[in-house]
Amino acid sequence: IKFFNDLMKSGGATAGIPNAGSIKLDGKNLKLSITSPNGTFTVDRLFFQIQNAGEAVQVQVRGGLTLDLRNGPLGLRRVETALRVNGTVDRQLAWSDLRVRFDNLTSNLVNLSRPTFHVTLRNRVWQLRKIQDNAPIDLLASYDQNTQLLKLSFVADGFRPQAYFTFGQKLDRYSPWLTSKLTGSGAVQYSLRTKALSYDANMRVDVSNRLVPFPLNVNAQLKGNEQLASFSRLEVKSSYGTIHFVGNLNLKNYLPDGTLRASQVYTPLGPRLSAVFSISRTASAVQARSDLVTVGRTSLHGVGISVTPGSKTIDFSVGASFDQHQAEFRSNGTVFLSRGPYVVLSIATDGMPLDRLYTLVDPQPLIAVVDTLKGLKMTSKLFVTTNLKQFSFASPQVTISDGKPTPARHISFRIAGNNRSLDLQNLVVDWRSYHVAGSIDAAYVENNRVELSSTAKVENHSY
Repeated sequence: IKFFNDLMKSGGATAGIPNAGSIKLDGKNLKLSITSPNGTFTVDRLFFQIQNAGEAVQVQVRGGLTLDLRNGPLGLRRVETALRVNGTVDRQLAWSDLRVRFDNLTSNLVNLSRPTFHVTLRNRVWQLRKIQDNAPIDLLASYDQNTQLLKLSFVADGFRPQAYFTFGQKLDRYSPWLTSKLTGSGAVQYSLRTKALSYDANMRVDVSNRLVPFPLNVNAQLKGNEQLASFSRLEVKSSYGTIHFVGNLNLKNYLPDGTLRASQVYTPLGPRLSAVFSISRTASAVQARSDLVTVGRTSLHGVGISVTPGSKTIDFSVGASFDQHQAEFRSNGTVFLSRGPYVVLSIATDGMPLDRLYTLVDPQPLIAVVDTLKGLKMTSKLFVTTNLKQFSFASPQVTISDGKPTPARHISFRIAGNNRSLDLQNLVVDWRSYHVAGSIDAAYVENNRVELSSTAKVENHSY
């Protein structure tokens, strides 16, 4: 567009097609090439006819078109197509009314098979509207030569993009998304003068492709620019739950800020999660906090999450409690992205009630186990490293006790291991009237065999 704008800067009342009475011009199998600082425009196999029609001229054009751009908008580099143009143009080039059809339009961004457009020019404003097909979408594009402003708007009803166009090489990795079904409206505005981009949309998208693990529905109302996207509504629904977000997204680092509501969201533990998170963004990190998170029948209080992404690492921390007045669970860690990925994690518990932990991880807890664990609390610190294929862990001290001044039930030990072995040392169990002390070693050998060795004393008798 900038290329053609440069060519037409001398147009207007002083330019145009001379009034020479009755005139008819024909051209056959011609080739034309024009070069400017912004690129090269080439037409070959050109056939045209221009005929006088009173205050205007009738135009018929067909040929092959190639456009090579330097630093084109949105990364556009090359466009190739066969072109057919029929219509009327004012002698002074002040207005036009044309039908333009492209056959097999290809580019490094998008490809279209046979789009046809109605093109008009009024007051140096070009308008292009899609016509002559049954695709359930209305497209309107305009370009104002005075302000160098490009606009594109759409209205769709059950439109599947893959039925109308495909992505070129630059965007091919996003092709599976073209199977989505779109209903709604939106507009994009781009200034060639200032390079400023703005957009707004109110739409519903039904997504089902190989890039998402399950079908989902996205309902959004947004506006923004190249730096920030603001959502007055963003709702994602699926069989795995519903997430609703109101806020904005920084498009430089993709960190959000706003309020997120999760309703009946699937968790690996089994029970569904529901919560309202308040999300705040700083220059390099994002924090989320919820006063109450419910997972099945279990409630977590004071849940806090912090994430600090970097170029090669992601630092994170998580805190929560079963009790409103005590931080019983804390975790800090780092994901090393350059190692593909590699995770270092520490987990600390302080008086965590085991019965409530058990009901959290088991969706169908056994009543006998719940009764046995009731009153027991665990204090520990665990260190974990993993590349998501192998892992190792160590806890220098784990204490489980009923918390009484003279505990009737008390267990302590230290433990370490990896995906092939386990080492439990300094085990001490005082369970009402029984006393047990010892250690256990376990190692995976092969063929599903595990070797165990242990030393234990029960009431000072060795076993």
